[in-house]
Amino acid sequence: MLLVYLYNIYRCYCYRCIGFWIYQVGVKYILLQISITNN
Repeated sequence: MLLVYLYNIYRCYCYRCIGFWIYQVGVKYILLQISITNN
């Protein structure tokens, strides 16, 4: 039971890390597109 609980916490943390990484890449990509469009 405790192992399942710890696994769920770990899984949520992993998803949060992946989501944060995708967010960072997405922001950089959008800023790059804006800079290309302006020039």
